Amino acid sequence: MKNSLIKNRIDFTLWVLTVLSALIAIVSYFFLPQDIPMQWKGLEVNWYANKVAIFLFPVFCLAIIFLLKPEISSRFRSPLISNIVMVGLIVILLTCEIYTIAYCFGLRWRLDFILLAELISILIMGIIIVVCYRNNSRFEDHNNHR
Repeated sequence: MKNSLIKNRIDFTLWVLTVLSALIAIVSYFFLPQDIPMQWKGLEVNWYANKVAIFLFPVFCLAIIFLLKPEISSRFRSPLISNIVMVGLIVILLTCEIYTIAYCFGLRWRLDFILLAELISILIMGIIIVVCYRNNSRFEDHNNHR
C-alpha cells in the first residue's frame, strides 16, 4: 500500500512538472523572439533555433516519462532512487526551459553554474529523502515486530 502511494505521488509529480513545462512553453511562445538560444558556452550563445523549439522541453519530459522511466527503474534496485533521478531530470529540463525564456528577455547568468547548483541541491535532497525513508522504514519495522 505504501509503495503504491509513493509511486502515485511520483507519477503525479512527473505529470505536474510536464504539464507545467507545456503551459510555460505555450504562454511564452507568443512573447519570444523568432530565434531562441538553445546552446551556450558560458554566457555566449552557440546555437539558436526557431521559437517553436521551446516545445522540445515538454516533449523531452514526455520522453523521460514514457521512454526513460522504465529504463531508469530497471537500473536502480531502489525505486526511491529511480524516482529521485526521474524527478531530478525533469526539474533540470524545466530549469533549462525557464532559463531559455529568461535569456530572451535579458537575463545573463551562466547556465552551467545554475545547473551545477541545481544538481548539487537535488543530490542533497535525494540523500536526505533516502535517509529519512530508511529511518522511517526501520522505525515501522521495529514497531511491527512488537
